[in-house]
Amino acid sequence: MAALLMVVGVAAIGAYVAEFMGSAEAADRSGRFWYLPILQIGALCVIAAGLLFRVALGAYRGHPASQLLCRIAVVVLPVLALLLTGALWLDEEQARERRAASQQRQVLLETLIADRQRIERFAVSAQDDGLRWRATTSGGRPGTYRLRLRVADGPATLYRHEVQVELGEGGRALRRELPYTTLFARCFDGRDVGGLYVCVPHAGTSNTRLRLLASLHPEGLDNQADLDLAGHREALTSRAEREAVIDTYTEPGRVEVQRITIL
Repeated sequence: MAALLMVVGVAAIGAYVAEFMGSAEAADRSGRFWYLPILQIGALCVIAAGLLFRVALGAYRGHPASQLLCRIAVVVLPVLALLLTGALWLDEEQARERRAASQQRQVLLETLIADRQRIERFAVSAQDDGLRWRATTSGGRPGTYRLRLRVADGPATLYRHEVQVELGEGGRALRRELPYTTLFARCFDGRDVGGLYVCVPHAGTSNTRLRLLASLHPEGLDNQADLDLAGHREALTSRAEREAVIDTYTEPGRVEVQRITIL
């Protein structure tokens, strides 16, 4: 019996080591976590085998306590072996189901990434009173999407806007008008404007580059099953970017745009 426990324990530990090494370069390494109970059971079997060897040695030398423990072990250990086998089988079945569910979610995610709507064209035009944004989607899986627009001066954000849109299967042009008074409103609303040189009063900027950023990501898609879109936002987000070169002069309560060129 001790030898059987030793074999089972070593086999369980070997199974975990094989899973650990086999998943070294795999994208899904969850098996390292799900196989931990097998490693623990294997270690317990090896320890129990060592104790049984010690008890058997004591019984062989005629120790009464060791002989009694051997009689008890003959009855108890087969039952424990059956329970251990059942636990290992159940754990393996649950691990197989988890792996299958994980693979299904991965396939669904790859399908959604391929079918999601993307920003196919992104255009910005400069007018006398502001900017005109136009983001055209590619068409694809219908659902609820969120469009985010941002104007950045280096790492600092000058303007941010987001809106929820319902998109069908066909492509759609999403438009937004951005007056200069709205674009530079942050300069005068009392918030910290650190890093935004365009907001410095009684000063001007020359050839300042602004990044015009647009992003589109799904919030609820048809046939998304139970996939958590928020947890995969980065993979599902489509982005587009333009640049603008601008000359300004800042007066109390107003930023005068003297020149702006969209690149």
